[in-house]
Amino acid sequence: MMRMKRMVTVILAIALSITCCACSQKLETPTEAAENMRAALAKNPCGQARAIVNIELTLNGGEQGAVALSTTTTTDMTISQEPVSGYAVATVDVDYDGEKSQSVTENYTVVEDGEAVAYIKSSGIWIRMSTGQTPEDYADSVSSVALDGSNVAIDKTVTELNGKAVICLTTQLTGQNMRPVLSGVLNNFGSAFADSSAIAGADYSSVICDSRIYLDKETYLPISYEVNFTGMNDVLNALLADTGMTADVASCTSSVSFLSYEKQQETVLPGGAKEKAEAWSRLMAGEPDNGDGTFTIREGTGIVDIVPPAGFELAEKDYDHLYFKRDDNREVKYTVYYGWGSADFIAQMDRRLERYGNLPRELSREQLTLGGDTLDFEADIAGVTWESYEEGCMNAWAVIGNDGTADYCILVEVTDGYNDGLGGVKSADVTPDEFIAYLNAVTVSGLISE
Repeated sequence: MMRMKRMVTVILAIALSITCCACSQKLETPTEAAENMRAALAKNPCGQARAIVNIELTLNGGEQGAVALSTTTTTDMTISQEPVSGYAVATVDVDYDGEKSQSVTENYTVVEDGEAVAYIKSSGIWIRMSTGQTPEDYADSVSSVALDGSNVAIDKTVTELNGKAVICLTTQLTGQNMRPVLSGVLNNFGSAFADSSAIAGADYSSVICDSRIYLDKETYLPISYEVNFTGMNDVLNALLADTGMTADVASCTSSVSFLSYEKQQETVLPGGAKEKAEAWSRLMAGEPDNGDGTFTIREGTGIVDIVPPAGFELAEKDYDHLYFKRDDNREVKYTVYYGWGSADFIAQMDRRLERYGNLPRELSREQLTLGGDTLDFEADIAGVTWESYEEGCMNAWAVIGNDGTADYCILVEVTDGYNDGLGGVKSADVTPDEFIAYLNAVTVSGLISE
């Protein structure tokens, strides 16, 4: 009886081993694994992911020497499928020959009029951009993995990642397939290479993208996606052709970690984002008129709102200045400056008075501090007495911001009194209350968001 039991045990063990061998012999093909991944993603799209892109290079300027540049862009993404929306925050760390800087950009993607549109906030500025995608296209693009089915393979030497059983797919793509990623990498260097339009239109066909995709062996959902880019020198040197510089790329890599496949909450735009994006669209086009009787002018991120002084007509406008004029030729000018200080504005008045030479009968000048409703101004006021009239030249300036390097200032210039040589004569008669009212017409704009 005991012998029979032992025989049964042996037979069962042999049968089990045969079954296991039969299963192991049915190996999954790379194409099958790739199709299973696509099916798994279609059924259960990614909800949260983190992408990290690195590039290191040397920029050679001939006699000017060489500088080392590197950038790391870390993007955390959250994607909602129902309703379609997304939120991403990208942190860009740049090292320019030892000088380090960091910038943070937020991207809110929502659906408007049947299209996925992005509201981007960077350095306090809001911009609305079309993605050119339907909601379905956007939802698919943010949860798909670039793969060339014609050359996909399985790396059988890799069976585990961070303690989890995986299937490692390998494939090779061209730079044209990865154009959005590569354009984003180069744009992070700002104008070091070229403007955004040149970077977007660059020829990336010489770039080879060797990719590795790690799939959960049970669910076929991606865990990680790694890409190594080679051939970037051709792209950069074409962009730098007219600058006399050349680039030598040491490395360029990208990795994506798929963090969650749980459903995510809808992304909602912060209050006022749409209105600010609309206003910035006008400002970027050089239009300061807000369409409601007010104006907004700027230089960089120094930005102010202006209510036109009563009784004046607009004589000239541009992105950084406004000139108003009254029937009696009194003028009020508003201009935003960057990097100017009190000494510069005083020197400006000096140059004006020097041009008059010895022609005036008398000159008077006073410098004082004036407290406005929202800004404190330094003022430089000059009175010029001519033979037939008195001219008033009044300048006042206030600091409206700082970018960490220099101040942004608003300059208010008031000119009154004239002789047109045709019998029209008027002496300056600006009152202190009127002058303060012109200064109080300026307020720091709320378009720059914290």
